[in-house]
Amino acid sequence: MKLLIVVAVAVPMLGACASRQATPPPPPPPPPPIVQVLVSPPPAAAPSAPSTPVAAPVVPAPITGAAPMIAPVVPPPPPALQAGEAFVTQPTPMRARPIGSGIIEQNIPAGASLRLEVRQVTRDGAWWFVKYQGQTGWVSERGLSQE
Repeated sequence: MKLLIVVAVAVPMLGACASRQATPPPPPPPPPPIVQVLVSPPPAAAPSAPSTPVAAPVVPAPITGAAPMIAPVVPPPPPALQAGEAFVTQPTPMRARPIGSGIIEQNIPAGASLRLEVRQVTRDGAWWFVKYQGQTGWVSERGLSQE
């Protein structure tokens, strides 16, 4: 492979000094020299073991003219329970914090009535802050019903 690079430099003409006598302008300077740079390809590497051809990755062509797809934002369904009176459907521990490993304050027996105050969703599921027999704590929503 040969590469030819031509570099041209423009030289502005200097104006002649003004004088009372009309003198012809000086001749233009000679054109700048043309620089040639020849690049030869690198020497070929020693032949190696035949290589296995590798397929080029397939890149799908972009779809033109189509509007971008935007996923609709769907709000989560409302909780099955609402703040207010509820009862326990199975023996349920009332905890100090809304996590499955929280300290158990007391156990609430099945059928007991309590008041739901605030709902919170954690990685351990949905929890309700409740009032039961003058005490407060967190109960998992799985053991509660309002029906």
